[in-house]
Amino acid sequence: MGASYDDTDFCGGRPLKAQDVVDQIRTVVPGFEPSAYLNGTVDPDSMKWLMGIRLADGEETFGHVSPRYMETVQNVSHLFRDRWLSYVTPGFLGLGRSSMALFAPIDGSMRRAMGRYLSASAKSPGHLLRKVRLQTFHDHQAVDFLPDGSANMCDGCPLSRSTTASSTGAAASEDPRSTGRSRRRTTRAGSRRHDRRDLPKLHEPQLPARG
Repeated sequence: MGASYDDTDFCGGRPLKAQDVVDQIRTVVPGFEPSAYLNGTVDPDSMKWLMGIRLADGEETFGHVSPRYMETVQNVSHLFRDRWLSYVTPGFLGLGRSSMALFAPIDGSMRRAMGRYLSASAKSPGHLLRKVRLQTFHDHQAVDFLPDGSANMCDGCPLSRSTTASSTGAAASEDPRSTGRSRRRTTRAGSRRHDRRDLPKLHEPQLPARG
């Protein structure tokens, strides 16, 4: 096991952050731009779940959806479905061309993407026959253990609830020593409607009394 991983100097010996991954993606996709994130429970400036969505047809990338697009889609989902959008169907991910056309009049990023699509289609009409898809890039920064022992986790994560009113870390709810077994947290089987209400109820572990 000890030989399974090798140390690298990718980040100069410091913990890998979401921004490092974004910088690396941009070496291949210079225009990559994230559109949404979840902050940390302890450090609100940290980006724990970072998401970028590319608009492409398999041959060419036209741009990335904007924060305004993401905010609008989330609010519409919450307004009509009473839940935030998480995982979506393949059909929804095939609405790239419609998304560009709908948001181009009100959003600069989507307007530029639409412009690139029209320009590419004029040069190579084959683009008109291919579906423009939304491709998600999910950059998940792992839990950060801070110098004071606290755990900086994703805001809203079910594991972030505290097990005691004092200094017991949120990660203790995943400690198999506290319950004798580990627990797997999953969403409701057969459903694409992922919501906090779909998560099973979590029972706080009974920690041994301190001496």
